[in-house]
Amino acid sequence: MPGPLPDDPLPGMVLGGYRIDRAVASGGMGIVYSAVHHVLKRKAAVKVLRPEFARNEEQIERFLKEAQAISSIHHRGIIHVQDFGTLPDGRQYMVMEFLEGETLEEVLRKEAPMPVNRALSIVDEVLDALSAAHKVGVVHRDLKPSNVFMTLQSNGTAYAKLVDFGLAKQSVFSGEEVQAFAKASVLAGTPEYISPEQARGLVATPRTDLYCLGVMVFEMLSGGLPFAGNSLIEFLQAHVNQLAPRVSSYVPVP
Repeated sequence: MPGPLPDDPLPGMVLGGYRIDRAVASGGMGIVYSAVHHVLKRKAAVKVLRPEFARNEEQIERFLKEAQAISSIHHRGIIHVQDFGTLPDGRQYMVMEFLEGETLEEVLRKEAPMPVNRALSIVDEVLDALSAAHKVGVVHRDLKPSNVFMTLQSNGTAYAKLVDFGLAKQSVFSGEEVQAFAKASVLAGTPEYISPEQARGLVATPRTDLYCLGVMVFEMLSGGLPFAGNSLIEFLQAHVNQLAPRVSSYVPVP
């Protein structure tokens, strides 16, 4: 992923009452900064659209949709957006809660394969957050360990929180039926975790997120992924055509 700007003008700037400190993460679409409210001294994370997308209508709309999707969900397992605005140079930004802890991806590097009870506890929290998202018509579409943050609480415990809704799609549900959903692009999602319908370029539904979570559960319990591939096409074909192996083929199951 591209890194922060070499001559970044944002550190020291005040956005929505928050003074920007420094860049702490960078992705293909945005840069995330740590910030502190200049009166309340409360920490925040500020995600800013990258300069090269300042005039890109598609990316601007995607960034806005991400903020709207997150704001429509009220659940402790979903990262909270506190403010949204536009920089003098035209770039959009969103102010989010500052998370202390580490991603599930980082946890898995140290703990996988996980004990069943530990894994199921995390999965239960992720399912609860997904349920809240799906009830308001939001499908994440890129669920993977790096988008699950194990948030530290003041009592020393941690709980799972879903982050990065940049690929989320929002629509309306009536019971279990989808009223309307934009089609998912083949490029939406991450090859190792992508659902068969995403691989086919079909409509993304709540089941899409559940499939991605299933891949994550396999990884949590086995320490590996169900499918291997050396290219995007190989992963897509595997998710569409192959049956997933049993966890017991990787590790003994009591």
